[in-house]
Amino acid sequence: RTLLVLREFRSELNFDDIDVTHLINFERYLYNQGYAVNTVYKYFKNIRTYVNRAILLDLMEMNSYPFKKFKLKQIDGNRDFLTPDELHRLEKLDFGKNNELKKVKDIFLMSCYCGIRFSDITCITKSNFFQIHEIKWLQFTMKKSTLKGDESSKKEVKMPITNMFSGKAITIYEKYKDERKYLFDDFTNQQINKLLKDIETKLLSGKRLTFHVARHTCATNLIYHGVPLSTVQKILGHDKIETTQLYAKV
Repeated sequence: RTLLVLREFRSELNFDDIDVTHLINFERYLYNQGYAVNTVYKYFKNIRTYVNRAILLDLMEMNSYPFKKFKLKQIDGNRDFLTPDELHRLEKLDFGKNNELKKVKDIFLMSCYCGIRFSDITCITKSNFFQIHEIKWLQFTMKKSTLKGDESSKKEVKMPITNMFSGKAITIYEKYKDERKYLFDDFTNQQINKLLKDIETKLLSGKRLTFHVARHTCATNLIYHGVPLSTVQKILGHDKIETTQLYAKV
């Protein structure tokens, strides 16, 4: 998406062309197109990643690094999450014979209990679960970390789901573990967000439910129940604790 927007602004671009003037002009273009501050931040963050790689591969001079003078701007957006009471009410919701909404509720709750991104939860199989003594663990490689194509950037996340949210994730795992290879790959992100709107009409939390709300719900509820921020950081797989602080609203 960043590349598409960059091409709309300038059809051809070499690394030598990326200087402070180019960044300022591109920023002005994005704001004129109506993009929000955090969306602009995301695009520039992606560009900075590849500028750093270009310097590493000698495609660009270190002295030409444009982000020394161009600072990225980000604001703390409104991140919805479910409170403990709302989470409890969601657990109790009954959708009768509507198997689609039942499964979406379970997938969403699984993320609420484990903080897993949509891209990761769709890749979960039985092999990602194992037991050591009395503790059931969930372990997986974050897909977001593998997209960078660098072995050193791959990040393993390992969490004791027995000790999180009273082990409720285990109940969902047991329910679906023998149904298919990937336990939760029934829907696309778009489909699941559409069905979450139907769930919200019954939940009445007053919040715009999307799948990512589950990740915020996990972080916030863990901290609410006294889990240290550094532990939550490891569960969510964040590089910086500042990112975890943005996710967790108590």
